[in-house]
Amino acid sequence: AVALTVLGAGFANQTEVKANGDGNPRKVIEDLAANNPAIQNIRLRHENKDLKARLENAMEVAGRDFKRAEELEKAKQA
Repeated sequence: AVALTVLGAGFANQTEVKANGDGNPRKVIEDLAANNPAIQNIRLRHENKDLKARLENAMEVAGRDFKRAEELEKAKQA
């Protein structure tokens, strides 16, 4: 019974969540996260979403600038 108790305590110690002094779990080590395909996939999906939004905004601004340049060119020729 003592051996099982010690063995059980060992497993419990290995699986407990370690926390910083403020009670929050430790942050995931960046090296481990960088090598985890699931985490990379999540990061890349967020990055892709952000880049898509920025590209759409840049295309909209470029379109407005082009129209304005055409209007100015027509006004200059008139």
